[in-house]
Amino acid sequence: MKIVKSKMKLLPILFLFLLVSVAETSLFKKRDLSLFSSDDVLEVTLKGNFFSNEKEFKALKFRKEKKYVQGTLIYKTNNQESSLPLNYKVRGVYRQENCELPPLKLNFKKKILIRGNLFSKAHDKIKLVTHCENYSGEFSPKNRINQKVVSEYINYKLLSKIYPYSFKARLLKVSYEDNKFGPATFGYGIFLENKKDMVKRLDLSLFDGTKKEFKKDYYKEKESFSISNYVYLTLAQSIANNWDWYPTHNTLLVKDENNQDILVPYDFDLTGIVYDVIDHDLKEKGETHKFWHRRERRHFDFRAFPYQKSINYIRDRYNHRYDFSDEEIIKLFLNSAKKIVSKKDEVFKELDKYKHLTTANNFKIITARIANYFSQLEVALYNKVNLKFFTEEDYLKNLHDESFEKRHQAIIALGYLAKEEYFEKITSNFYKLENYVLKRSVIHVLSDFSPEVILPFLKKILGSETKTSNLNIILDVVIRFPDNKIRKELIIKALFINKIYSNKALLKKILKAVPENFNSSDKKIRAKLKDLKTLVKGKKKIQSRIDRTLKKLNKRDK
Repeated sequence: MKIVKSKMKLLPILFLFLLVSVAETSLFKKRDLSLFSSDDVLEVTLKGNFFSNEKEFKALKFRKEKKYVQGTLIYKTNNQESSLPLNYKVRGVYRQENCELPPLKLNFKKKILIRGNLFSKAHDKIKLVTHCENYSGEFSPKNRINQKVVSEYINYKLLSKIYPYSFKARLLKVSYEDNKFGPATFGYGIFLENKKDMVKRLDLSLFDGTKKEFKKDYYKEKESFSISNYVYLTLAQSIANNWDWYPTHNTLLVKDENNQDILVPYDFDLTGIVYDVIDHDLKEKGETHKFWHRRERRHFDFRAFPYQKSINYIRDRYNHRYDFSDEEIIKLFLNSAKKIVSKKDEVFKELDKYKHLTTANNFKIITARIANYFSQLEVALYNKVNLKFFTEEDYLKNLHDESFEKRHQAIIALGYLAKEEYFEKITSNFYKLENYVLKRSVIHVLSDFSPEVILPFLKKILGSETKTSNLNIILDVVIRFPDNKIRKELIIKALFINKIYSNKALLKKILKAVPENFNSSDKKIRAKLKDLKTLVKGKKKIQSRIDRTLKKLNKRDK
C-alpha cells in the first residue's frame, strides 16, 4: 500500500518531466539548425594545402588532377567553435581556369553530420563559391573583390523571391590556412545548397541522363519542353541582366511531377548586378574593365531591361522547332511579368537586409537597377502595343543597319533559321564588319547551317584572314565545330597558315586541339605534324611544342 502511494506521488513529477521533454522536442523540431536557415554571415576557416612554398600562393596545386584532398573546416556558432574533417577539390569551368583561388567542392564525412550539427540537414557534398582573386586586405565593403561575391550572393537571394525554383545560399567570411605555412588568403564566399537537397525540398526530380541526352531532350522533345518555364526564367534572370545562361549552360535541368522541363539557374558572377558596381568603381578611378565592356557590347544595352529582345529571342530560337504562336509567347510574358511585379515589395524588403554588406553608393547602384527592372516590367504590362515581333524581312533589312544592336540581333535570328538563301547575306559583309563581336556572331551562327554550305566559307576566311584577333575568333569556332569531319579538316588547314604557326598563342590553341580530335593511328595528322616541324626548321620552341603534341597523341591511345 505504501509502495502504491509512493508511485502515486511520483506521477505528477513524471507527467511534468514528460511535458517538458515533449516541449523541448517540439522546440528542437521547430528550430531549424540547417546551414541555410539564417541570413547571418557565417565565419569559417578552411585548412588545407594552399602554398607550394613559403611565399608562393598556389591554390591551384590540385587543379589538373581534380582529386579530393584532405582538409578541415572550422566554424563558429553562438561563440562555440566546431571543427569538421573533410575532403575538397577544385571545380568550375571558366573560374577554374582563371581564378587564383578557384571554386571548391567540399565533401564531409557522413558520420560526422550528426543531429544538432550546423551541417546535419545539409548534404555531405556542398559547393563553395570563392573570391577567385588572391587578396590579403580586409573584409571591407569598399573592396572590389569582396563586392563581386557579395553581389553574386544578393543575386541568389533576390532571384529566390521571384522565381520558385532556386538554390539556397549562405554568405561566408572565409579564412584559408595552409597546413604548413599558416594563413594563405581570405575573402567572402558562398555555400550553395546541394542539388539533391534542392530537388527534395521543391518536390522535383533530377534529369537522369548525360549532357548529350539533356540537349536532345530539351531542344527536340516538345512534349517535355516547358515554354512557360523558359519564358518565366528569361524574365526573372533579367532582374540582374544575366544573359550568361541558356538551357545547357549555368542551369540545372530538373523535372516536375508532370515530367515537364524546369531550369534551375546558378553561377551569377557575370551578371549586371556584379559588374555595375565594379564598372562604376573603376570609372571613378579613371580606369576601364575590359571584360565588362566586351560583354556590354556583346549584349547590346546591358544596363537596360531588354524585354523586347527576350521575346524576339525566344520566338527566333524555338518557333521554327515547336510552332508556338506569337500571341502565345506574348501572353506567357505578360503572365510572368504580372507574377514577378506582385513580388516587388518582397524583393526590396529582401534587398534591404544586405545594405550593411556594401557601401551606400554601391547599394544605390543595385537599388536603381532593381527599380528600373520593375518599372520596365510595368511598362510591358501596361503598354502591350510595344510587344511585337520582328519579321524575317525586318531582320534582312537590319543586317545593314547602322545600329549595332539591330545588326547583331539580325545575324543571330537569321542564323537560327538556317535557311540556305540567308547564308550568303549573313556572310557577304563579313570583311566589312569592324566590330569583334559581330564577326564572332557571324561565325558562331554558321553551325546551324549544313556542312556543305559552311566549309568553303570557313576555308576561305582561314586562308585569307590576316588579323590575329580575327583568326583567334575563327579558331575558337573551328576547334569546337560540331561536325567531326569538318573540324578535323579545318584543324589540319589551320596548322599550315603562316599567321597561325608563327604566333605563339594561336599555335598553342590549335596544337592543343590536335590530341583532343585525333589519335596516333591517324597517319594523316602525324604526317602533317612532321611536315610542319620541317617547315619551322630552326625554330626550336615551335618544334618542341609539336613534339609534345605528338607525345600526347600516343598517350591518348594508351
